[in-house]
Amino acid sequence: HQTLWDQFFILRSFSSKTYFVMSDDFDSMGFVSKAIRFTIKTIPYRKASSDMGAIRNIRRVIAEGGNVALAPEGNRTYTGETMYMSPTIAKLVKMLKVKVVLVNIHGFYALPRFAKKGRKNDIRVEIKRILEPEEFENMPREELFDCIKKELYVNDYTEPQKVTYKRRAEYLDRVIYYCPNCGVTHFVSKDDTITCSKCGDVYHVSDEYTFIEGNNNTIIDWDNYQRRMLLQSKLSDLADDYVITEDKVSYSKIIPHKNKKPIYRKCTLRMFKNRLEFYSKNDKMVVPFDDIKSSGCFGPNKVNLIFEEYSTQIKGDNHFNGLKYIYHVYKYKIEKGEDEDEFLGI
Repeated sequence: HQTLWDQFFILRSFSSKTYFVMSDDFDSMGFVSKAIRFTIKTIPYRKASSDMGAIRNIRRVIAEGGNVALAPEGNRTYTGETMYMSPTIAKLVKMLKVKVVLVNIHGFYALPRFAKKGRKNDIRVEIKRILEPEEFENMPREELFDCIKKELYVNDYTEPQKVTYKRRAEYLDRVIYYCPNCGVTHFVSKDDTITCSKCGDVYHVSDEYTFIEGNNNTIIDWDNYQRRMLLQSKLSDLADDYVITEDKVSYSKIIPHKNKKPIYRKCTLRMFKNRLEFYSKNDKMVVPFDDIKSSGCFGPNKVNLIFEEYSTQIKGDNHFNGLKYIYHVYKYKIEKGEDEDEFLGI
């Protein structure tokens, strides 16, 4: 899932009778939500969680002869590489028993998720493979999942880029948060450089918009590095009052399919080893990681927290890095044995 425009590329490639499975966050944005529904047909789903209502709507659309398009990653790529994909997509395909068209979209740098403005770059839509029901009917679920994952995988760094944009590091701090010298930090991005606010180390993004000079990394490599460093650490060893990071944010409760109700319009968010704390004037709210069922990034600067009975949203400024919060929530769950793999959220 490359850009905000992906659904329109799909519409141009297939029948207009296509419904798009989209985050229900787009369904709680007032007038904007109405405009989206007017432009394209949508099936809202509760991101970062199991949503049986969305599955029922998918089956209904198919039964009525429509097409359903979805990104199994459930999120736009941050790095130019296909993100984590849940094995449950194979279960859904087997249940639906319909033709599956696997489509690749190339051209991450036309509008990187971390960016605020688009770049001049080519975007290409490719039908990679078509799976007939007879082909996967008796295929083991694990084999089907491996097939889907392989055919949908895209790494835009393996293809020549024709990007034209001077401010190549602009808003890269929305993705990168871990400094090789001082750990979790706030980076400051400007033009073609990103600078660690703690130690002052400066990294340059090369002219090809591919490698971060001084670290010789792609953005994929750096994100893999900060994930690896977190997975190798142990949150339980941290002092209970140690602040991992903090940001100025707003905090709201999500009213499904309507809007968002502010809890704090302005507050300070601090993350500890096992909880989030929100501070607003003389008020304080503590959200234990144990209470969070799941979480996910929305857009460039929003994080949704999914609880048993409701959902909330954290929204930061244009340089807010939500990945570090999601990664730490999932790392906590891994340490507690709640998650079997090393999935750190999206």
